[in-house]
Amino acid sequence: MGKLKKMVKSEIWNFGYCDMGHLFQEASAASQSDDAMLRLLDEMISKPELYDSDRAEYALRKIGILEKLGRADEAKKAIKQYLNLPEVRKREVAKAVERKDYAEAIRLIKDGQKIAVDNNQSTREWKELELDVYRRTNDKAKQIELCRELFVLDRGSMDYYHELKKLIDAKEWKTFLAKLLSETNMQAWYSSSVEADIYVEEQDSERLFALLMDANHHTLDMFDKYAHYLKSTHSDELIAEYMNMVKNYATRNMGAKHYSRIRQAMEGMLKLNNGKAAAHQLAERLRDVYRRRTSLMAEISKF
Repeated sequence: MGKLKKMVKSEIWNFGYCDMGHLFQEASAASQSDDAMLRLLDEMISKPELYDSDRAEYALRKIGILEKLGRADEAKKAIKQYLNLPEVRKREVAKAVERKDYAEAIRLIKDGQKIAVDNNQSTREWKELELDVYRRTNDKAKQIELCRELFVLDRGSMDYYHELKKLIDAKEWKTFLAKLLSETNMQAWYSSSVEADIYVEEQDSERLFALLMDANHHTLDMFDKYAHYLKSTHSDELIAEYMNMVKNYATRNMGAKHYSRIRQAMEGMLKLNNGKAAAHQLAERLRDVYRRRTSLMAEISKF
């Protein structure tokens, strides 16, 4: 144990090969008394180079030992001392919720948010905890407020969209949703778009079409995923766009991976009205222009 303690006190524990402090703590826990363990934890917590996550782990262990020993006043003092550490504060929030002291839980959460803001850290987790309390207390107004904040913070979220739709009166929903989306910096990632998913659920074909025509969503990936929802309303326009995009893609890209992507896009066209005829027309065009690209010819042979 003495050699291990020397290693912990040396620079080795900082090199990242293993958590020497944690290793020493575990070894000590199996061989020392609670008082000795408390002294060791104090020694570990006091290390200035310690990450806050590790400091919180040691602080929580110290608090747990004090509570186990029935030293309530010391435990309360330790909680107060380390309450600025998020994991310690979250523990106290959970305990307040467990005893249904929701006012205390909100106070702890609000202070946690303030600390996060002061330290230029995200408040997202604290807002989620706050929302959980308001769900438990059936505070509808606060649930709406927090779901809205988290939706905006996440740049769109289907979970919060669904929750808000249940909370908002049906007569007010369309106006509320339009305002919410206008306030949110929505983003698309490859073939994923929360905004598009919302328009699909809302059966809002005009807004979905306008979104697909927007520069940020006007991609083969987006068309493949969402165009078929507009089969009955915008097939002609979408087929024309599909054909232009595939032609441009073929002009700029060569290779098996890209030829497979062209085939995939043409399969997407088949899901639209008159898509089969359009895909055949496009395939004839590609066969005429790129007849020497044998791999491409093989990919589009079924059209």
